[in-house]
Amino acid sequence: RNKSNQHKMEVMQENNPLLLSVGNLFLSLSATLVWGGYILAPRPHLFIISTISACFYCVAQMLSAAFWFAIPPLKQTYPWVLFLTVTIQEVFRLLMY
Repeated sequence: RNKSNQHKMEVMQENNPLLLSVGNLFLSLSATLVWGGYILAPRPHLFIISTISACFYCVAQMLSAAFWFAIPPLKQTYPWVLFLTVTIQEVFRLLMY
């Protein structure tokens, strides 16, 4: 009888989607929570700077994607896509500072 209960618990733990989801969530967010809790939270100015830089990064990515969709030859030449994307990101990084 003890083996039967142990087997049921093993099957339940293997197939529990909530348990798997929570575990994946903790694993994926652990570095962000540590970074935010120990480094950014005590220094509010770092939190503001990191939020602004994340917004600038998103705008640069959207602009790079817009160029990629707007200029059809860029879809076949990946070196130009990389060059254009990096250039746009660096320009936005310099604009932020």
